[in-house]
Amino acid sequence: MPDTKRYRYKVFKWIACILLGVFIVLTGIAWLLNVKSRPILTDRIKTLLYKSTDSLYTISFTKVSTNVFTGNATLQNVKIMPDTNRFKQLIALKRAPNNLYTVSLKKLVVKRFHPLTLYREKKLQLEEIIFDKPEVTMVNKQFDFNEGRAPRPIKSPYDIISKNLKEFSIKTIRFKDVSFKYVNKNVPNSVPFDIDDLNITLTDLLVDSTSADDPKRFYLLKDIVVNLNNYVYHTPDKMYDIQLDQLDFRATTGKLRINSFALVPLYDEMNFGKVAGYAKERFDIKMHNIMLNGIDLPLYISKQELWAKEMAITNGFISVFNHNGLLKKSQESKIGKFPISFCSLFMRLFWSRKYS
Repeated sequence: MPDTKRYRYKVFKWIACILLGVFIVLTGIAWLLNVKSRPILTDRIKTLLYKSTDSLYTISFTKVSTNVFTGNATLQNVKIMPDTNRFKQLIALKRAPNNLYTVSLKKLVVKRFHPLTLYREKKLQLEEIIFDKPEVTMVNKQFDFNEGRAPRPIKSPYDIISKNLKEFSIKTIRFKDVSFKYVNKNVPNSVPFDIDDLNITLTDLLVDSTSADDPKRFYLLKDIVVNLNNYVYHTPDKMYDIQLDQLDFRATTGKLRINSFALVPLYDEMNFGKVAGYAKERFDIKMHNIMLNGIDLPLYISKQELWAKEMAITNGFISVFNHNGLLKKSQESKIGKFPISFCSLFMRLFWSRKYS
């Protein structure tokens, strides 16, 4: 009996040593692959962004960490910057986009990047990229040569990356809690428009030999989903608050839904005109369950113009008050201004940015 116990102990000890040795070997291999994959992944990311954007954008980050077991990578202190000199060249070549972006964030997470597929097949396939609380600035300048262009790249990114990669794909790209700043270069002295807590999800980005000509894709994507919660904006004249509760938009359906919209005056009826300095019309608007169908997303992206086939509002009210005891500002025409159309007011205040 003692011999049996002693034998079992030796067997257990032998198995434990083997498992420990295997663990040490696997740990060493994982460490080696991590070390080897970092410079390759870093080079691929920088080269891919630079080449796929026609040399317009560069990406920088202070540190990249990888895990080959999970296929995850994290980039720290990320900045995506446009090359203004290259942008001028693209304008001369009539290939410049209407929008120029700058993105900065502390952490970018890449999930399941399949390093073996990258090494063996030259296919960079990513399951998910998460931009956590990025700061995004978009500068819009409309160019005549972009009028009427289809929602796809002017030059296929595949032609640019084909020497290094056979395929580049990302199943999901998430922009979480975005701080977004819009600069309109089409209007002199326009005031930038800011919005926070915006969430954007891009689905199934694909760059290969056929994706640029796929009519079911726009900008190489299968879908774009936008979500905004509890948004409040102070109008530049400091007379109103614009309030939105739960905005949802999906590109494939072209439908935009808003739980509620409100134009809330900051002063009561008798004091509103006094603060304005003249007999100014005071609007108080509340609308619920707003649905817009048939939105032309490419037009909005390129020109910041919102066109929809139909608009439905379940319920709400509009109140208009004018203090006639105050002096009027001027004798201007009221044609087309009253009764006020909620649709036109909504478009002007929230979407067209012309008030800025």
